[in-house]
Amino acid sequence: MVFRSHIPRSIDFWTLFAWEHIPASGLVLLEVSLDVIVLNILTMTKLQFRMLRYEVERIFSFNNERSEDFNLKMKRCNEHHTFLLGFRTMVNDTFSSLMLIYMGVVILILCIEMYLMMTMDTLADILGAALYAAQMFFEFFVCYCFPAQDLSDEAELLSVTLYSNNWNLYPAYYKDMMLFLGKSRLEVIYSAGGLLKLNHQTGMSAVKTMVSYSMFLQTMTQLETT
Repeated sequence: MVFRSHIPRSIDFWTLFAWEHIPASGLVLLEVSLDVIVLNILTMTKLQFRMLRYEVERIFSFNNERSEDFNLKMKRCNEHHTFLLGFRTMVNDTFSSLMLIYMGVVILILCIEMYLMMTMDTLADILGAALYAAQMFFEFFVCYCFPAQDLSDEAELLSVTLYSNNWNLYPAYYKDMMLFLGKSRLEVIYSAGGLLKLNHQTGMSAVKTMVSYSMFLQTMTQLETT
């Protein structure tokens, strides 16, 4: 971030350097760590759903129509799916409120940077603000919105895989398949404070909010100066 600051003569340079950079570096590392943790959680959960779909595709691949094989596979897939749904709830309970605060901070910073870009005169200042805003949005979209949307899409494919598994050829297992099919329709959504879903639409809405609010501030500033 490009900024200007006053350096008082009464304070030693290295003291001021440490005072400014050590807390700033700690905050940056904390933010990046949270981004990486959330990105890995969403990506690994998506891989778990893909592995579950792989097992579901082979749920009827048993010899001589042995019901024991089917029951074992159905139990394993059902328990795996139940675990993933519980994990979704646990992650939402842990990070949901934090995500809402994080989104509020990101959108506020983007609005301020967009407004500053409209009021700056030099190209260097404009480019600095634009690069900072782009980096913040890229970080938010790539680490949160994109993997959350990718995970939701992968989870939705589970019900499609179940329905396309020729289950109608095995009348003895209709009941089990219908129960599992209904359960697979449960949405896997990660939210921010229970108010906003983390997906592509939320990312684009953040851009829309940023532009709209910054234009509003620019208009109000022009009205005050006239």
